Amino acid sequence: MIKEFKVEGLKCSGCAKAVENAVSAVEGVEKASVDFEAKKLTVEFLQDKAEEQKIIEAVSKAGYQAELA
Repeated sequence: MIKEFKVEGLKCSGCAKAVENAVSAVEGVEKASVDFEAKKLTVEFLQDKAEEQKIIEAVSKAGYQAELA
């Protein structure tokens, strides 16, 4: 399953990489990619292993805010 999230608080490409790393660590996430310019996170994950809420929580723990796009 692929979902897109709007991410707030990104100030640089390093911030985008931090979000990618945090989300990639969530069990069931296969791929996480942030478009810094669009402030958009695209996540490919196994629906039976990961949930949108866990992805949002991972972004929050990294210091940013996310919501489904």
